[in-house]
Amino acid sequence: MPFRIRSVVVKLILSLSLVVLLTSTVTGIMVYKFNQEIFQEEIQSQFLQNNKQALQRINHNIREIERISQFIVFHPTVILILTNSLKSEDKVEQLQLMYEMVSQTKLDAPHVRAMFIYNLRGESYYNANFGAISLLDEPSRGFIMQELEGTNGALTWFRLKLASSADPSGYRHMIIAARQMKNTFQEVYGTLVFVLDEGFFSEIIHD
Repeated sequence: MPFRIRSVVVKLILSLSLVVLLTSTVTGIMVYKFNQEIFQEEIQSQFLQNNKQALQRINHNIREIERISQFIVFHPTVILILTNSLKSEDKVEQLQLMYEMVSQTKLDAPHVRAMFIYNLRGESYYNANFGAISLLDEPSRGFIMQELEGTNGALTWFRLKLASSADPSGYRHMIIAARQMKNTFQEVYGTLVFVLDEGFFSEIIHD
């Protein structure tokens, strides 16, 4: 084969090889970008789905506490006891009924660590600790009453540092869900306080 023809053939092979190489490179880049976009879209979709499910679970937990609070606040026995509308001979029996009824609601709210019910004079008619949280002291009760001012009986949520016998510091940050107790005539007759551990929200977010 003459040198000139051989040179042309070599150039042609090199040119074709370069075209194939460039085509493969461009195709590879396009496939990589396409797969990367699909991967990012899938991650975003999963992230949004997880957030949606977490919000649904949080809303469910909040609605459950609201349902329990409604049940307690509008229960006839609770109203009669806290407004001192019972005859003396009926009080012991009705107090026992109220205690059993309110305690039963704990089964529907595993994150509740304590529950308190007070009349308008601040006298405790129900207190139950299901963990290391002690009884509410005067500063804590004062803070809760301050947070409830102007809430018109709505369930109000906030964090509060409470005394805890299980913590080395002697305190633990808890979630408080509290409300003014109003009867069907919108008259305030007491205060209901739920104490919940922070897992009420954090466990759902971490899942």
